[in-house]
Amino acid sequence: MGLPVAIILDRAGLYRPSIPDEGMMGADYVAAVLYDVDPLLIDEILTLLNRRGLAWVRRSRGSVWVFGVRPENIAIPRDGVAEASGALCQAIAGHMLALARTEVASRQASENGDQEGSGRLADEGRVHCSRIVPIVRSHAAKGLALADIRSAMHDAFSPAAMEALTRYEARLAPEAVADALDEPQRAPKAKRLPAGLSLTEKAFEHIAAAGPAGATRTRLMDAIRPKPDAEAVTAVLAALTADGRVTEREVRSGGRGRPAPRYFAAPIGLPHAQVRLAAE
Repeated sequence: MGLPVAIILDRAGLYRPSIPDEGMMGADYVAAVLYDVDPLLIDEILTLLNRRGLAWVRRSRGSVWVFGVRPENIAIPRDGVAEASGALCQAIAGHMLALARTEVASRQASENGDQEGSGRLADEGRVHCSRIVPIVRSHAAKGLALADIRSAMHDAFSPAAMEALTRYEARLAPEAVADALDEPQRAPKAKRLPAGLSLTEKAFEHIAAAGPAGATRTRLMDAIRPKPDAEAVTAVLAALTADGRVTEREVRSGGRGRPAPRYFAAPIGLPHAQVRLAAE
């Protein structure tokens, strides 16, 4: 890089209080702080400063602005949302396609009784998710509203891919209310249940914990430990449904694609399921 990075970081830290509250043009910041940096490295240096919190960099339609503190209420203008959403979907399309394939293959393996294969494919899916979410977060940081991100992704990608992704990052689910992806979020861990529960009780507890969103058969297979075989889960769900403790409804994931069974603890999820189905 030529100039030691430590010198650039120190210089940026000292200059940060001088940045106007309304921010400054990237060219002016470069002239004041990065005047002796190779022009080919300017973009890389600005990204580094942004990551270190020494300057908040915002890029939009070819222009660059630099802020001393994280700017509030920045957003891409409405007439630019479609373009920005398209750029995001293009950036993650390859990962989303791979995620959809591993999700479908994992379900098929589980239904065929290959729990080891299903688990291996689920792990592959989590790797794809871990690559997708940082890209989504970077586009949100550029001003694309999370609501617009959710809408674009659910319109562009398959229900299987989105269901797998939202298990990893719940804030991307269509019904999510979060408006920011400020901090990384790990995939939720399986709920700890009291020792000694039967498979039936474990299944019911996980369905109840899912609340109004309900639980799919695949999610139950992933959540219950030790992992049950497909036939046992089918029998348990049939028994819980027959007892009236659980309600089964055909629901489209994200309102798209083929309906699939989703299970609700009767006192919790049934009204919500009815409302959702009526809306569809």
